Amino acid sequence: KTGKFSVVYRGEMQPAGKQVIVKKLLGYSVSGDPALEKYRILSMMEHPSFQKVYGVTETEGAVYAVMDYIDGTDMKRWLQKNGRFRKRDQVRRVVLDILNALYFLHTHKMVHTDIKPANIILQHVKEHITRAVLIDPGEALLLDDPRPAKKPFALIYGAPEQVLGFTGLINETTDLYSLGVVMWEMLTGVKPFYYSHPAMTINLQLNRPLQN
Repeated sequence: KTGKFSVVYRGEMQPAGKQVIVKKLLGYSVSGDPALEKYRILSMMEHPSFQKVYGVTETEGAVYAVMDYIDGTDMKRWLQKNGRFRKRDQVRRVVLDILNALYFLHTHKMVHTDIKPANIILQHVKEHITRAVLIDPGEALLLDDPRPAKKPFALIYGAPEQVLGFTGLINETTDLYSLGVVMWEMLTGVKPFYYSHPAMTINLQLNRPLQN
């Protein structure tokens, strides 16, 4: 899978044969790049609702991040198939799992910055959801970074400070805002702010209150 900032592969960690995600990080030349410090921190963290990062390695001048492969269905596809969540207990299950993952991340002075349905994996038995796992921590922001870089994010789920480009104002509430937008979509089946043109979407986010 090729994206703007990375190329993603599915691999196997030897000798245990564990399934992993290997992400080739574009724009990094050496694994000692200070911008990769977050991966070192992430590799020391572990939570059942947060994708495990094993570390960063450099091979033939390319930098790769190795993460746990999470088996399940991402929420974006779940919503495309089911429209919305019809059982409130499932909404509660998912939101509590993601809130716990965010609390864990925030206590380590990091903010995810890209909360969206595609980054939430639903583990389930048939239609019964057993756990939600937050993935793709690669764009996480270190809160004590004196010069935080702009991070890519999904416009529809972005908090006002992200939409306006005020990177210095990003904090834990940024993730909570985005999770609130995800919750709205889970319950209603529609996105609270959406227009075909990005500028119109931004205008709706900043100026139009949500309808009850």
